[in-house]
Amino acid sequence: MAEPIPAPLKIPEVSRFLNRANQLRTFKPAIAYWCEYHAVNQIVGKSLHTIDDDCFNFTKTLLERLEATKQERPDDDAIIDNTAGQAYVEQFAQETFDRAERTMKANKTNG
Repeated sequence: MAEPIPAPLKIPEVSRFLNRANQLRTFKPAIAYWCEYHAVNQIVGKSLHTIDDDCFNFTKTLLERLEATKQERPDDDAIIDNTAGQAYVEQFAQETFDRAERTMKANKTNG
């Protein structure tokens, strides 16, 4: 997302998912979609979209992008179907965990 995150939305429950979505949008569009979906749920669930016009407009833009993504990828079950999306996200998480575990076992951590 090119728009800067309004200050009241720069909380970990929102910003880390938006940052990850931006990192993965080109390579894993379904993961980017679900990261943004989660961020919107956090914003709306905490009523952060009502803080000011910037927060409202940012949230509206996110919602519009979610809808646009669904329209652009009507055959992508990982985006269109919630159950398939959940399985896809879980698989991605497992692959990420496995990669980290392999790195740790190889004693090549970057920390």
